[in-house]
Amino acid sequence: MGKKIYLLIMVGGVVIGETSEIGDNENYIFIWLL
Repeated sequence: MGKKIYLLIMVGGVVIGETSEIGDNENYIFIWLL
């Protein structure tokens, strides 16, 4: 399960980073809140 969460963070961070101007740190916080 750890690997799955890690992949979600990586993919989610890339997707959010590509679709918005939010900083990387905020991306990771947003993903963790999900």
